[in-house]
Amino acid sequence: VLALTHRFIGDRNEAYAELDDLLPRVRRSPATAENLIEALESRATVAMDLAQWDDAIASSKEMLDVALSRFGDGHELARSARWSLVQSYLLAGKAQESAEEAERVFPLTLEAHRDEPMAPALIEARELYGRVLTAVARLDDGIAQMERSLRDAAEVFGPSSTIIGYYAANLAARQLEVSDLDRALASID
Repeated sequence: VLALTHRFIGDRNEAYAELDDLLPRVRRSPATAENLIEALESRATVAMDLAQWDDAIASSKEMLDVALSRFGDGHELARSARWSLVQSYLLAGKAQESAEEAERVFPLTLEAHRDEPMAPALIEARELYGRVLTAVARLDDGIAQMERSLRDAAEVFGPSSTIIGYYAANLAARQLEVSDLDRALASID
């Protein structure tokens, strides 16, 4: 709980130190797989925030290993771990590895939410998938995914929500890459 508190108040270095202390104990304890996955997810997120790419990737991989061995590939925790790995690779500048993992997990995410196409988890996954596609020079496909995630997020969260600003800025940057100034300006607006 202390690590999460530090993480959510923005004291990432303290969260990182707390997780350094916590993870070995969680691994040795009879804690549930869910507890270990939660600690590893926090570790990966904090590592990404601190640009500790190798640690983010390692924590995401361990999280995925635990989730796969305990729950199987179709489980929500396994999908979440895969998305953490996708993001870790992407932020670390390993676009190809990110794309390979994204191509595995995006269809699983679509299938998991086939009856709820506006699920926040799907909207978030689609936006990240779009960024990954643009990182491997699949700009048109990536931009299309990002545009859809922006529309869906506006419908679910409202057009002035914080997430809209984040998604729109990401989209505008990719639209500028393909010299689509008008659409980039519209995204920023």
